[in-house]
Amino acid sequence: MRERKRIFRLLVADVTLVKAETIAVNVRLSGGATRTLTVERPLPIAQIRKFKSDLVAEVDCLLNRHCDREIADILNERGLRSWEGKPFNLKKIAFIRAAYNLLSRRQRLRDRGLLTTQEVAEHFAIAETTVHQWGRQGLITTVYSDNLNRGLWDVPHDHEIIKGRPGRNAVPARRASITVPSTLVACRRQSQMHPHGLQRAEPLRPVDRGAVGERGDRPDVRRALQRAGRLLHCGRYREPASSGGRTLST
Repeated sequence: MRERKRIFRLLVADVTLVKAETIAVNVRLSGGATRTLTVERPLPIAQIRKFKSDLVAEVDCLLNRHCDREIADILNERGLRSWEGKPFNLKKIAFIRAAYNLLSRRQRLRDRGLLTTQEVAEHFAIAETTVHQWGRQGLITTVYSDNLNRGLWDVPHDHEIIKGRPGRNAVPARRASITVPSTLVACRRQSQMHPHGLQRAEPLRPVDRGAVGERGDRPDVRRALQRAGRLLHCGRYREPASSGGRTLST
């Protein structure tokens, strides 16, 4: 390198640069000869480091379905590189979001109406452990905002979640269609259940009084005759003076 600089000083007397849309390089050699070269003006470092609009639009589209680390892996698989020629990582994707005011994956899920564990627990008046249990049962769906299993809960809007009941006759939580009121569903289920929790074989039917045979076989008549016999045996009756019939005294 040092030898090259010595040779250049021996051959070139001076160099003049003229800046316009392009740069004109006027070279005067030691023997008196001149040469003129034209080169393009280099871009400012800010424009060199600026990401292309196509790349920013692609990141914005991928944020609807993936987190920052997953987007970096997808861009690297496609063979894309940064302005330095290096692969993308989590920090570079976060820098793109901050520089171009792109909403994060978590904020996009929040705008769609997804709730945190604490918000779901407060909405249904349950414990946070119950929220995770509902997620394992499939009553609500977990949508992860990053690859660290940190996400939000997607509560269905077309169904209503009915809380379960613990105990010996435990009833698990379930989902009911929002078109049918939950109170009506509960009343229908309660009407078909035995007081002790057993399902009734068939609903009760009213007594058909026309199906009863003789008058004395009717239960109400039989009970009245038995009561009259007890009163008569105890002597709690009297005969009125105006008529020959007997009346019972209470």
